[in-house]
Amino acid sequence: PPPLPRPVVGLAHLRLLDLSDCQLTDWREQIGRLAVSCPVLTDLILNDNPLGVIEAFDDEGNDGDDDGSGGDGGSRYFPSLTTLQLTNVGLAAWSSIDALHAAFGNRLKSLRFRNNPVTSPLSAAEARSTTIARLPHLEYLNASPIGDKERTDSERRYVGTVARELLLAETAAAASAGGEGSNGNTDEKEDGGTAQAAAKEEGRAAILADHPRFAALTAKHRDAMTAARAAAAGAAAGGGSLSHDAVNVTIRSMAASSCGTAPLRRRLPGSLAVGRVKILCSRAFGLDVDLQTLHFRSSGDGAGRDAEAFPTELDDDDRAL
Repeated sequence: PPPLPRPVVGLAHLRLLDLSDCQLTDWREQIGRLAVSCPVLTDLILNDNPLGVIEAFDDEGNDGDDDGSGGDGGSRYFPSLTTLQLTNVGLAAWSSIDALHAAFGNRLKSLRFRNNPVTSPLSAAEARSTTIARLPHLEYLNASPIGDKERTDSERRYVGTVARELLLAETAAAASAGGEGSNGNTDEKEDGGTAQAAAKEEGRAAILADHPRFAALTAKHRDAMTAARAAAAGAAAGGGSLSHDAVNVTIRSMAASSCGTAPLRRRLPGSLAVGRVKILCSRAFGLDVDLQTLHFRSSGDGAGRDAEAFPTELDDDDRAL
């Protein structure tokens, strides 16, 4: 096995360590040395350090499964760690979150992860959903519990997002290769087809490398997502009635001027755009459409952690319910 970093003396019985704002810059060298020095540490706080990137420790004992869903990570590094705080540490790529799973596997249960460049283009709901999908054993994110339904929704949303990325990459590769080999010459057409296939494969490989859990999550949710797509396609083609494509919604206003108004309960078509729902809210609660922000939370089973699922922002006015 690779040699372990030289341990720091005197930390063998430490259970909580707060290293906020200590100018730590190297995960492998600095955090790696701590990792072999704290066998019973359960809580590690690294907020406000310019780490920039997290990499999996060099450990032959890292036995996370290839499907990205199991294993306990490298057992020689922070073997007891369950809680980690990474607020404002400069993480700019999702590969750092994937590295957490590789490093800690199913041991990591709670993560605080805010104010990092990788999530800045996303809404809070999107950032949370993506983080949940990439860390299969996480139970708390930013102090909010993760219920079974929220995990399922997050993973399916993640699969759909990556699938769209793959489709767009293949379409772009086909368009590029098609333009290069469109002068009618047979040999050039064959070369163009080969180039198109190579470009598609290269683009697909690059995307899959950025999403190591995609294959496992696709297999996990394939049947449910296939059934949902078939139902949606049938409704769009006129194969289903409006009642089969409708959803029951309860809309509550959180605005100061109308928070005391009774909730609005409607049965709406699933094809209704979010923008149209805002118009409905404008009429019911007297709110300016341009100032509205809608958030969605499913009812779950009405009990347990799913009843407190983190709401998802509906930030695309053209998207259907």
